Amino acid sequence: MSQDTRNQIMELEDTFWRRMIAGHHSAAAQMLTQRSVLSGDRGALVITHDDYINLAKLTPESAQLKDFSLEDVDIVMPNDDVAVISYTALSVFNTNGQTHTQRSAVTTTWVRSSETWLAAAHTDTPLAEIPAPA
Repeated sequence: MSQDTRNQIMELEDTFWRRMIAGHHSAAAQMLTQRSVLSGDRGALVITHDDYINLAKLTPESAQLKDFSLEDVDIVMPNDDVAVISYTALSVFNTNGQTHTQRSAVTTTWVRSSETWLAAAHTDTPLAEIPAPA
């Protein structure tokens, strides 16, 4: 994989997160294939752009994503038109006036159609926090 392609996939992932934080749900939905897979703590769903927008609007104002960071990023390209990015995400939420964080194992599968990359699948698996030794 070229460094340009790696940078492009990293930029797409970053842009998607930033659109979520900004509440730009329609712009985020345009980064998805017309039907895409979303998998997380609520199960696995096949969603359309409208489904994504409606799901995003269901998040109450009292539980909004405020920031994120990506760690241990890796990208695998099974062919020239498919890129799977994996990483650990640290998400910062404001819930009822209190800040909390969530670490998750995340993957997104990006598919190139013509010269445009679109996300066809996204998984977000919350990681259990391991208590520090006593």
